[in-house]
Amino acid sequence: SVREARERGMAELDRLRLELLLGEAIEAAGDDKAALAAYRALTSAGVPGVAERARAAEGRCLARMGDFGEAERRLTALTGAATLPAALASAYQTLGDCALRRCEQGAGAEAMREALLAYLRGVVLYASDEDEDAEMQARALVQAGWCFEKLRDALPDRTQRDAYRARAARLYRECV
Repeated sequence: SVREARERGMAELDRLRLELLLGEAIEAAGDDKAALAAYRALTSAGVPGVAERARAAEGRCLARMGDFGEAERRLTALTGAATLPAALASAYQTLGDCALRRCEQGAGAEAMREALLAYLRGVVLYASDEDEDAEMQARALVQAGWCFEKLRDALPDRTQRDAYRARAARLYRECV
């Protein structure tokens, strides 16, 4: 019957959500390799919200494991296809982290601008006011402020440097 089919579908959705929560718990415990395996099992789930969140989490794990190129490749693909705001916000945050890593390896100001834009895009376009996003939003704002400060240091014009300093300060104030 239709009712039985709906109940089976809800049970499957609940199971997938629990598996996603388990992956998040494993990730929070610091075992990125095990979390990555848990997320990989969910990336092909027939439920877009679960699959998109799992793909964003995969990128986070890969980045923390040091595989920045693969993380960027997967997250860039996700940002072109995803529709879930939480998954997009998470993807852009991790893309910002990957761009910062490239800066540390000598990529220069362009990579710093990419990081800045990724952090801001995640907060401005996709983050919500839900409690679970609050920490991610605050971290993205702090990282964006830091990017403004680093970009400021390379500017020759004092007026521009002052404007970047003010932007960084404004972002930091948003966090408190």
